[in-house]
Amino acid sequence: MDLKPLPPYIADLLCCAGNSQWGKRSAIIYARVVVSMADPEIGGPLEVTVTEALTTGLKGPAWRVFLTLEPPSIMDPASYKDFVTPRGINYHYFFSPAAAGKPTLVFLHGFPSNAHECWRHQVVFFVKQGYGVLASDLLGYGGTDKPTDVAMYAKSLMSADIISIMDRENINFKVYAIGHDWGCALTSGLATFYPSRFAGFAFLALGYLTPNPEFEINSFYAGFKAIAGHECFGYWHFFKEDGADKIIADHMDAFMSILYPQDPKSWLTDMAPRDKLKEWVVSDKVTPPPSYLTEEDFTRQKTELLKGGMAGPLCWYKQYATGVVVNDDKLVPKENYIIKQPVFFAATHEDYICVPKVALVTMKDVCPILTVRDYQTDHWVQIAQPAKIARKAARKKELEGNREFGARPEHSIIAIRSTTIQNNALFSLPNFFLILGFLVAKNERKVGYYCLVENANANLFLKKAKNEIYSCFPDSQQGSEKERT
Repeated sequence: MDLKPLPPYIADLLCCAGNSQWGKRSAIIYARVVVSMADPEIGGPLEVTVTEALTTGLKGPAWRVFLTLEPPSIMDPASYKDFVTPRGINYHYFFSPAAAGKPTLVFLHGFPSNAHECWRHQVVFFVKQGYGVLASDLLGYGGTDKPTDVAMYAKSLMSADIISIMDRENINFKVYAIGHDWGCALTSGLATFYPSRFAGFAFLALGYLTPNPEFEINSFYAGFKAIAGHECFGYWHFFKEDGADKIIADHMDAFMSILYPQDPKSWLTDMAPRDKLKEWVVSDKVTPPPSYLTEEDFTRQKTELLKGGMAGPLCWYKQYATGVVVNDDKLVPKENYIIKQPVFFAATHEDYICVPKVALVTMKDVCPILTVRDYQTDHWVQIAQPAKIARKAARKKELEGNREFGARPEHSIIAIRSTTIQNNALFSLPNFFLILGFLVAKNERKVGYYCLVENANANLFLKKAKNEIYSCFPDSQQGSEKERT
């Protein structure tokens, strides 16, 4: 999350906590502790998890500590389910049922993510708002099966898989499918094969893929290039090569680096043109990461991809390169080519592969109830700017009157100034969690608030929490309309 500098009167927490009972209780919350130390040996900010901080203690002289509170891990691995679809494919998915009268959102991730990596911000937000949420690891990813037969990745078959999961969970009332990247291809399949099951559709970055029984890969490349003004899918040639999955796995750091670059224009020079991606990967080049991803994010996703292998994910590309999509699109009734429900399109204007103006050439004709929202961000809009998606959708009510479409990171900041330093626990654990509980209970959105506690004395904790909660973000209640837009 892009945080503005905190006000100068936010105090330091001088922490030499070493009480082992903190570690025993740390599972109660999920937080990131950002620690910077005055000692020059540290050499700058250091991030540690709350478990590390509370278990091992923060040893040494005066630490400056800010706790960025994150909501409980709703998408904890233990909350996932497994289901074998009628065609024998095991799907690993997260599901939270809707509160009475609330819609259900079906989130469909793209390459090379899984449900958690792609949709973690949105899932947390909507579950807390009472919406039903279904977010599955799609075929080839995460805990779902990973066949290497390209024919298994036909949109008609994967769409039927999603519908079977919906049937298992009895998802029938006001359902919206939301896709990103290749998830938009599957969203397109649901829109054309099962239109009656959905009240609306949303496409992030990549638009609606109209069925095309005459699809020809070279014409597809040329058509995109003519509209975008540059080659867009040159990297597909590498992805369809035999052994591409092994090459990527052997150079995963370079691959992840160019997939999530700090400068979106890196895609224009080192991914979109033919042969450039392969050159980058085998050369083990790296580029700085974007601000919205941490080293922990990279490591987690890289580990997941290496564990599952890249052969499955690359099949999503090969279904187009091998003609599987042609036979599949022939199955779509022509009357279903036009989406009759409301459609939302998030146009990512710093995306040099999924160029928005190319998608809109067809979407404006086949999506008569279309809402387009522009985002000055790269391809990964739901991670890079989740707050903006939420604000715009909430105001415009893109999806049939829903107040929120996207999500925003739900964080609070607690800055605590202590006037008492002890060698073990600086303050008692029960009262520490009392503060957290208060913020969770009283600030349901938990966006842009901090609590200033003047003293570590346990008697002051709750009183100070109640009396001294202030806004410190530009989109908070004290921000101007211009800042909030």
